Amino acid sequence: ATVLAGVAADPSVPLSRLSLLTPVEREGLAGWNEPASWPATAGGVHDLVAEWATRSPDAVAVVAGGRSLTYGGLWDRAGRLAGHLRGLGVGRESVVGVCLPRDMDLVVALLGVWLAGGAYLPIDPEYPADRREFMLADAGADVLVTDVRAVDGVEPVCVPAEPGQLAYVIYTSGSTGRPKGVMVEHASVRDLFRATDVVFGSEPGQVWSVCHSAAFDFSVWEIWGA
Repeated sequence: ATVLAGVAADPSVPLSRLSLLTPVEREGLAGWNEPASWPATAGGVHDLVAEWATRSPDAVAVVAGGRSLTYGGLWDRAGRLAGHLRGLGVGRESVVGVCLPRDMDLVVALLGVWLAGGAYLPIDPEYPADRREFMLADAGADVLVTDVRAVDGVEPVCVPAEPGQLAYVIYTSGSTGRPKGVMVEHASVRDLFRATDVVFGSEPGQVWSVCHSAAFDFSVWEIWGA
Protein backbone atom coordinates (compact mmCIF):
# COMPACT_ATOMS: atom_id res chain seq x y z
CA ALA A 1 0.00 0.00 0.00
CA THR A 2 2.87 2.36 0.81
CA VAL A 3 4.54 1.72 -2.54
CA LEU A 4 1.29 2.19 -4.49
CA ALA A 5 0.63 5.44 -2.65
CA GLY A 6 4.10 6.66 -3.64
CA VAL A 7 3.50 5.75 -7.31
CA ALA A 8 0.13 7.55 -7.30
CA ALA A 9 1.67 10.64 -5.73
CA ASP A 10 4.47 10.90 -8.34
CA PRO A 11 4.50 8.38 -11.23
CA SER A 12 7.87 9.73 -12.42
CA VAL A 13 9.77 8.54 -9.32
CA PRO A 14 12.01 5.50 -10.08
CA LEU A 15 11.02 2.29 -8.28
CA SER A 16 14.40 2.22 -6.52
CA ARG A 17 13.51 5.46 -4.72
CA LEU A 18 10.06 4.40 -3.52
CA SER A 19 9.81 3.75 0.21
CA LEU A 20 8.49 0.45 1.55
CA LEU A 21 7.92 1.99 4.97
CA THR A 22 5.60 4.63 6.34
CA PRO A 23 7.24 7.57 8.17
CA VAL A 24 6.25 6.02 11.52
CA GLU A 25 7.77 2.67 10.55
CA ARG A 26 10.97 4.33 9.36
CA GLU A 27 11.28 6.18 12.65
CA GLY A 28 10.82 2.93 14.54
CA LEU A 29 13.45 1.21 12.40
CA ALA A 30 16.02 3.83 13.39
CA GLY A 31 15.44 2.92 17.01
CA TRP A 32 15.83 -0.80 16.36
CA ASN A 33 19.22 -0.23 14.75
CA GLU A 34 20.70 1.74 17.64
CA PRO A 35 24.12 0.22 18.33
CA ALA A 36 24.54 -1.47 21.71
CA SER A 37 26.83 0.45 24.05
CA TRP A 38 28.27 -2.40 26.10
CA PRO A 39 31.51 -2.21 28.06
CA ALA A 40 34.39 -4.24 26.71
CA THR A 41 34.05 -7.95 27.51
CA ALA A 42 36.70 -9.32 29.84
CA GLY A 43 37.69 -12.93 30.35
CA GLY A 44 36.35 -16.14 28.91
CA VAL A 45 32.98 -17.85 29.08
CA HIS A 46 34.26 -20.13 31.83
CA ASP A 47 34.68 -17.06 34.07
CA LEU A 48 30.88 -16.80 34.12
CA VAL A 49 30.65 -20.43 35.26
CA ALA A 50 33.32 -19.71 37.89
CA GLU A 51 31.13 -16.97 39.36
CA TRP A 52 28.31 -19.44 39.95
CA ALA A 53 30.67 -22.13 41.24
CA THR A 54 31.92 -19.63 43.82
CA ARG A 55 28.59 -18.01 44.65
CA SER A 56 26.37 -21.12 44.70
CA PRO A 57 28.55 -24.25 44.67
CA ASP A 58 25.68 -26.46 45.85
CA ALA A 59 23.18 -25.26 43.24
CA VAL A 60 22.34 -27.79 40.54
CA ALA A 61 24.14 -27.03 37.29
CA VAL A 62 23.36 -30.02 35.07
CA VAL A 63 20.71 -32.75 35.10
CA ALA A 64 20.94 -35.63 32.62
CA GLY A 65 20.10 -39.32 32.53
CA GLY A 66 18.74 -39.36 36.07
CA ARG A 67 21.94 -37.81 37.47
CA SER A 68 22.68 -34.27 38.60
CA LEU A 69 25.83 -32.24 39.13
CA THR A 70 26.25 -29.08 41.19
CA TYR A 71 28.20 -26.05 40.06
CA GLY A 72 30.94 -26.91 42.52
CA GLY A 73 31.06 -30.49 41.26
CA LEU A 74 31.04 -29.38 37.64
CA TRP A 75 33.91 -26.97 38.24
CA ASP A 76 35.98 -29.60 40.08
CA ARG A 77 35.47 -32.34 37.48
CA ALA A 78 36.13 -29.98 34.58
CA GLY A 79 39.24 -28.67 36.31
CA ARG A 80 40.62 -32.18 36.72
CA LEU A 81 39.96 -32.95 33.07
CA ALA A 82 41.74 -29.69 32.23
CA GLY A 83 44.76 -30.83 34.22
CA HIS A 84 44.78 -34.08 32.26
CA LEU A 85 44.52 -32.20 28.96
CA ARG A 86 47.37 -29.89 29.94
CA GLY A 87 49.46 -32.99 30.53
CA LEU A 88 48.69 -34.05 26.96
CA GLY A 89 50.02 -30.73 25.65
CA VAL A 90 46.77 -28.77 25.31
CA GLY A 91 47.41 -25.04 25.63
CA ARG A 92 45.95 -21.69 24.58
CA GLU A 93 43.72 -22.07 21.52
CA SER A 94 44.59 -25.71 21.03
CA VAL A 95 41.66 -27.32 19.22
CA VAL A 96 40.36 -30.32 21.15
CA GLY A 97 37.80 -32.65 19.64
CA VAL A 98 34.91 -33.67 21.94
CA CYS A 99 32.89 -36.67 20.79
CA LEU A 100 30.37 -37.54 23.49
CA PRO A 101 26.61 -38.11 23.64
CA ARG A 102 24.40 -35.30 24.96
CA ASP A 103 24.77 -35.97 28.67
CA MET A 104 26.46 -34.69 31.81
CA ASP A 105 29.95 -35.72 30.75
CA LEU A 106 29.61 -33.62 27.61
CA VAL A 107 29.25 -30.42 29.65
CA VAL A 108 32.20 -31.46 31.83
CA ALA A 109 34.31 -32.05 28.73
CA LEU A 110 33.45 -28.74 27.02
CA LEU A 111 34.18 -26.77 30.18
CA GLY A 112 37.35 -28.78 30.79
CA VAL A 113 38.70 -27.81 27.38
CA TRP A 114 38.17 -24.14 28.21
CA LEU A 115 39.83 -24.48 31.61
CA ALA A 116 42.85 -25.99 29.86
CA GLY A 117 43.01 -22.93 27.61
CA GLY A 118 41.83 -24.75 24.51
CA ALA A 119 38.93 -24.42 22.09
CA TYR A 120 36.50 -27.28 21.72
CA LEU A 121 35.49 -28.95 18.47
CA PRO A 122 32.13 -30.70 19.08
CA ILE A 123 31.66 -33.89 17.09
CA ASP A 124 28.33 -35.70 17.11
CA PRO A 125 28.93 -39.42 17.83
CA GLU A 126 26.23 -40.23 15.27
CA TYR A 127 28.17 -38.60 12.44
CA PRO A 128 29.58 -40.98 9.81
CA ALA A 129 33.18 -42.00 10.52
CA ASP A 130 34.55 -40.19 7.47
CA ARG A 131 32.96 -36.89 8.57
CA ARG A 132 34.38 -37.25 12.09
CA GLU A 133 37.84 -37.95 10.69
CA PHE A 134 37.60 -35.01 8.28
CA MET A 135 36.65 -32.56 11.02
CA LEU A 136 39.50 -33.65 13.31
CA ALA A 137 42.06 -33.40 10.53
CA ASP A 138 40.72 -30.16 9.02
CA ALA A 139 40.61 -28.39 12.41
CA GLY A 140 44.07 -29.64 13.38
CA ALA A 141 42.85 -31.31 16.57
CA ASP A 142 45.61 -33.36 18.21
CA VAL A 143 43.48 -34.54 21.14
CA LEU A 144 40.03 -36.16 21.16
CA VAL A 145 37.93 -36.47 24.34
CA THR A 146 35.57 -39.45 24.37
CA ASP A 147 35.60 -40.23 28.12
CA VAL A 148 35.94 -37.91 31.13
CA ARG A 149 35.73 -40.44 33.98
CA ALA A 150 39.36 -41.44 34.53
CA VAL A 151 40.74 -38.11 35.80
CA ASP A 152 39.97 -38.27 39.53
CA GLY A 153 43.61 -38.24 40.62
CA VAL A 154 44.57 -35.23 38.50
CA GLU A 155 45.10 -31.80 40.03
CA PRO A 156 42.51 -29.30 38.69
CA VAL A 157 43.69 -26.29 36.70
CA CYS A 158 42.13 -23.17 35.19
CA VAL A 159 43.88 -21.20 32.43
CA PRO A 160 42.67 -17.59 32.09
CA ALA A 161 41.28 -16.67 28.69
CA GLU A 162 41.42 -13.40 26.78
CA PRO A 163 38.21 -12.06 25.15
CA GLY A 164 39.68 -12.53 21.68
CA GLN A 165 40.78 -16.08 22.39
CA LEU A 166 39.25 -18.92 20.38
CA ALA A 167 36.38 -20.59 22.25
CA TYR A 168 35.17 -23.25 19.84
CA VAL A 169 35.09 -24.43 16.23
CA ILE A 170 31.77 -25.66 14.83
CA TYR A 171 31.40 -27.05 11.34
CA THR A 172 28.68 -26.15 8.87
CA SER A 173 26.38 -28.88 7.59
CA GLY A 174 28.12 -29.17 4.26
CA SER A 175 24.74 -29.37 2.51
CA THR A 176 25.91 -26.83 -0.09
CA GLY A 177 29.49 -28.03 -0.38
CA ARG A 178 32.38 -29.14 1.78
CA PRO A 179 31.82 -28.50 5.53
CA LYS A 180 33.65 -25.44 6.85
CA GLY A 181 34.84 -24.83 10.38
CA VAL A 182 33.56 -21.60 11.93
CA MET A 183 35.86 -20.12 14.60
CA VAL A 184 34.18 -18.19 17.44
CA GLU A 185 35.89 -16.18 20.18
CA HIS A 186 34.97 -15.98 23.87
CA ALA A 187 33.96 -12.31 23.56
CA SER A 188 31.41 -13.15 20.87
CA VAL A 189 29.78 -15.81 23.06
CA ARG A 190 29.58 -13.48 26.04
CA ASP A 191 28.06 -10.75 23.87
CA LEU A 192 25.43 -13.27 22.76
CA PHE A 193 24.44 -13.82 26.39
CA ARG A 194 24.22 -10.12 27.14
CA ALA A 195 22.03 -9.55 24.10
CA THR A 196 19.63 -12.42 24.79
CA ASP A 197 19.44 -11.80 28.54
CA VAL A 198 17.67 -8.53 27.82
CA VAL A 199 14.99 -10.49 25.95
CA PHE A 200 14.61 -13.59 28.13
CA GLY A 201 15.51 -12.27 31.57
CA SER A 202 16.73 -15.64 32.86
CA GLU A 203 16.83 -16.12 36.64
CA PRO A 204 18.29 -18.66 39.08
CA GLY A 205 16.02 -21.67 39.49
CA GLN A 206 14.88 -21.75 35.89
CA VAL A 207 15.53 -24.90 33.87
CA TRP A 208 16.92 -24.77 30.34
CA SER A 209 16.53 -27.72 28.00
CA VAL A 210 19.36 -28.68 25.68
CA CYS A 211 17.53 -29.82 22.56
CA HIS A 212 20.29 -29.63 19.97
CA SER A 213 23.44 -31.57 19.24
CA ALA A 214 26.60 -29.92 20.59
CA ALA A 215 27.80 -29.89 16.99
CA PHE A 216 25.04 -27.39 16.15
CA ASP A 217 25.78 -23.76 17.06
CA PHE A 218 22.50 -23.17 18.90
CA SER A 219 23.71 -25.58 21.60
CA VAL A 220 26.17 -22.90 22.76
CA TRP A 221 23.30 -20.67 23.87
CA GLU A 222 21.37 -23.59 25.35
CA ILE A 223 24.28 -24.89 27.46
CA TRP A 224 26.24 -21.81 28.46
CA GLY A 225 23.42 -19.30 28.44
CA ALA A 226 22.03 -21.12 31.48
